[in-house]
Amino acid sequence: MAGSETDEGQARAEGAAPGERKTGKLRTLIAAGIGTALEGFDMVIFAYMAMVIAKVFFPASQTNALLMTFAVFGLSFVARPLGAMVIGVYGDWRGRRAALSLTLVLMGLGSLMIGLMPSHASIGILAPIGILAARLLQGFAAGAEQGSASVFVAEQDGRRRSERIGWMLAAFGLTGVLAAGASTLLAVSFTPTALEEWAWRLPFLFGAIVAPIGWYIRRRTEETEAFKTAEKTAPKSVREILGKNLGRILVVMFLYSPGVAITYLMIYLPSHSVASLGMAPAAGYAAGLASGLTLGVCAPLMGLIRDRFLSSRTLWLFSTLAIGLMVWPLFVWLAAAPSLERLVVLQIALTIASAAQTVTTTTIVNDIFPVRGRLTAASLSSAAAFTLFGGFAPLIYSALTSSTGDPAAPSYYVILTVIVALPPLFWLLPRFPAIGARG
Repeated sequence: MAGSETDEGQARAEGAAPGERKTGKLRTLIAAGIGTALEGFDMVIFAYMAMVIAKVFFPASQTNALLMTFAVFGLSFVARPLGAMVIGVYGDWRGRRAALSLTLVLMGLGSLMIGLMPSHASIGILAPIGILAARLLQGFAAGAEQGSASVFVAEQDGRRRSERIGWMLAAFGLTGVLAAGASTLLAVSFTPTALEEWAWRLPFLFGAIVAPIGWYIRRRTEETEAFKTAEKTAPKSVREILGKNLGRILVVMFLYSPGVAITYLMIYLPSHSVASLGMAPAAGYAAGLASGLTLGVCAPLMGLIRDRFLSSRTLWLFSTLAIGLMVWPLFVWLAAAPSLERLVVLQIALTIASAAQTVTTTTIVNDIFPVRGRLTAASLSSAAAFTLFGGFAPLIYSALTSSTGDPAAPSYYVILTVIVALPPLFWLLPRFPAIGARG
């Protein structure tokens, strides 16, 4: 069973002194979280700065420029499955630590490219092409980031893997806070002209500075014992891994879909609140702060609840159904009287459910894939979900809203992801009884 393989690292660590174990586990969480944080920061800040980026790089009407910006955002996700395969196999052969270090270097390089890219007014069509190239590079790296980080964390401590996965996801939420805070600070500190001319670049240059620090931390962490045990039999090709795990990879892709849809709904909402609800930009960023803080607190809490009290089946079903039942009424309620308070309530409610859903799905991933090929399979599962259900989600949300004239239209897409996610869980349950077991 995959779960017993995951526990190997914990068993070997029992002989270490308590202080050494705590230090090692903290270092592991920081190493895993810093890359997830940088991925989240780059992604969220790009979406938050979408209206400015549209003006700088796409000379068209506001609506068309924004759609093209979100199209670039979505196209970057096409590179995710390729990154998951290439870096995933590399990580299954050379180690989790090697894969994590590589993803950080590539993400940092992409941030630097965006931060230094000349405008369309300066170099013409090369400017949007350069932005697309930078986002494709980031997408390639991000394709293996979540899978690598979650596997790295889960293989450290099999008995508390959901809680530790929750802390890793909390880093993503807290960078949402940082991105929202940076966007708010930029909006109130600079004139629109200064923001469009140069100030929007500052967050991306900050990300480029953080990447080498994260690389250094990751290079100094210990490899997981589970990988060391399986190292001699690690697969050497994607074909070998897909031959044994393709069905499970596809199933997990659908399990991830509601949480992915909510993640990108939170990223889209600042633009939606301005363009469709007539709210001030600062309101959308402030609500983003609330959503990021909620994820930072709730993701570890939901992991703790799953580890100690509930089965993956129960928590996954409860959170997924909650998303499907809440999202449309919340959007209708917000559209009836748009306000910061209502926007915050919507984002907090959906973020809590999404935190439980994503933590549980990631736990299931580490339960059903064996150590042999686990990193590649986990990366492909999440990358496929983010590509299919997340990459073009902001574009879909925007198109649904503009074509229907209904400010609650983004909820239709979220409900669709809930519908397609339910059957795969019931396919898994009889094949992996551990999903229905408590703790």
